[in-house]
Amino acid sequence: MLAAFAGWNDALLEMLSKVEHVFKWGIYDRDPLAHWTSGRITLLGDAAHPMMPTLAQGASITLEDAYALARNVARHADDPRRALRAYEAERIDRARRVQLQARDQFNTTKKCRLRRRSAATGSSSTTPPPSRWRSPAKRRLVPRFRSS
Repeated sequence: MLAAFAGWNDALLEMLSKVEHVFKWGIYDRDPLAHWTSGRITLLGDAAHPMMPTLAQGASITLEDAYALARNVARHADDPRRALRAYEAERIDRARRVQLQARDQFNTTKKCRLRRRSAATGSSSTTPPPSRWRSPAKRRLVPRFRSS
């Protein structure tokens, strides 16, 4: 990992040198589902509407789901299927809207990053950042890190 940041700010490199394990994972997208409920089974949270991380709304939308599910189960305690259908009807449009907004934001952010990198480097390759980003003047912008 340090090789990928060669020439960057010394304080940053010192922090990164303390990292023992690095994990890399993919970000996967899924189209919104048409239905979350089948009979007496329903989905909520990421199972119903996994979101790209750009809006940081996954947990809050899941809490909204949980609240709506609990309210509808209490409201229709005598008919669980009706409770689950009511929950889905209440939540699916908002969750779908936020899921698609997160996707759009992710794609927009990704395109902007690629354009900025292309403008700065003159290419869209994965070459390291230009040396002007690693200049001593830029290094002073990063606060000093002191390890204990």
